[in-house]
Amino acid sequence: MRTWTQFLEQKTNQLQHDRLVMLLAEYYKDAGFHVLASIPGYEQVKKLKYVDRIPDVRAFGEDTVIIGEAETAAGLDYPHTEEQWKDFRVEVSQTHGAHLAIIVPESALEKAKERAAAWGIHVEYLFPVPDENLPRA
Repeated sequence: MRTWTQFLEQKTNQLQHDRLVMLLAEYYKDAGFHVLASIPGYEQVKKLKYVDRIPDVRAFGEDTVIIGEAETAAGLDYPHTEEQWKDFRVEVSQTHGAHLAIIVPESALEKAKERAAAWGIHVEYLFPVPDENLPRA
């Protein structure tokens, strides 16, 4: 059985992730994009065309497609994050007008930049969110 602290960390991490997804989805919705997102209130995101992944957000503009992913500070340390970002980069390279957008807590911005550089992944849009705007344990 998990300890209370472990339970609280997991729930807080999920709440932060969902808040980041919501902020990214609303940003593109406000910019006039048609947005699909992995949170309630949005049409759900479907599997990508070229890779077997489902991103947190897909946004469709007039000549632009956004593949968006939300990462918490803890998420940047998960082994699958590198695989996801690389797969999303493949999708972007195969899709006309596509761009990769990653949203992270501001305190994890440098870590996200370091991870992207170490993994050889170009991220067109890296959005930091002030930590005080995110749930905390």
